[in-house]
Amino acid sequence: MSARRLLTETVFTLLELSEAEDGYHHAWLLLTQGDKRNTNNRVYPMAIWSREIPRVKPAVLEGRFVGLANHPGFFTGGADILATVIRFTDLWIEGKDVYGDAIVIPTSAGKDVIELAKAKVKIGVSSRGYGTAKIQDWTDPETGVLYKGVNIVQDDYELVAFDLVSRGSVKDAGVVRFEHFENGAALQRVLQEAGGQGIIGDRDKDKMKRRILRAAGLGV
Repeated sequence: MSARRLLTETVFTLLELSEAEDGYHHAWLLLTQGDKRNTNNRVYPMAIWSREIPRVKPAVLEGRFVGLANHPGFFTGGADILATVIRFTDLWIEGKDVYGDAIVIPTSAGKDVIELAKAKVKIGVSSRGYGTAKIQDWTDPETGVLYKGVNIVQDDYELVAFDLVSRGSVKDAGVVRFEHFENGAALQRVLQEAGGQGIIGDRDKDKMKRRILRAAGLGV
């Protein structure tokens, strides 16, 4: 048996908006999908998410299930509480999709996320967990197509968090609604493709932000 290791997957999409009145920016997120082969050539059986989402639900209800701006170590070499940007208020499953409601925490990193959203930059949500994967043939249950040598995530997988990131492995999902409420008024910000690629590796967050804004045509 191979050693358990960090496994991360990301999903992206545009944002939809709705109203609320608690003074925070909110996001409704498509977090992950089961029984789907992603661009990392990896499949998470739906049985894993059906087990893991209920397991972490108590932490969600207690306000302890949070997400970072990028995975730990991406910029700093380790987890940083100041990189916390979202707190989940609910998680649920619809079919083979996993969704979540979250508020954006106005830390420095959270404020950056808000500005990126205002600049119409596409934002991804990436699962973070530990487990093993086994290479084997896999048949897509929807299309019937047989894929050779797919990495199938095994039952020892343990979900740790969902973080916000700038790149990912599943192209058609992610943050699906983003909203800001101030004095009861909703400010609609629909995320569009910004072409903000090539930013990975910038350790200067301000530099990263400027590059994204330039890619969106909203900065110099």
